[in-house]
Parts: sequence; C-alpha cells; structure tokens
Amino acid sequence: MLLVITARGATTQQEYRCACEKCEARMGNKIGPPSLIDFHSTSNILTTKHGVIQVHFTFSCYSRHHRKEDEQFVYVAVGENGVLITC
Repeated sequence: MLLVITARGATTQQEYRCACEKCEARMGNKIGPPSLIDFHSTSNILTTKHGVIQVHFTFSCYSRHHRKEDEQFVYVAVGENGVLITC
C-alpha cells in the first residue's frame, strides 16, 4: 500500500515538504537528509490488523519555523488509488 501524507500550514495552506534549516541542523544527517515527517514503527513493513493499518508519525519541525502566521500544520493522508485516509 502506498501512503502519501501532505503537510500544509493551517493558515496559509502552503505545502511544506522539508524541515526548516534550523531543525535540519538540529537533527543532523544520521541516516539521510532529515524529513519533515518522522514515522515511528517497529518495522518498515506495514501490516493490517482487522483491516486497519495504524501509522504513527510526528512532525520534526514546527509550522511557525516556515512562516510565522502558520501556527499549526494540517495534513491529508492519501492511500492507493487516491483513497482518502481518515486522519
């Protein structure tokens, strides 16, 4: 299953694809370039339980680091074939 998460500023609706320079420097380059979205899982293979896939993620940068008027991120998760995922 393909999962795409798009993060936008709640006020400006500006799409953000990466962490800001400040957070990028803070996180370092441990396994590759830092990502705006940090997924947490015991495995990189997602499995279903009772027909549901659970994904836990955090934003590795604050929205206001990009634009001061964006106090929050909003996100949309889209799965295979453009199916909207409940967030």
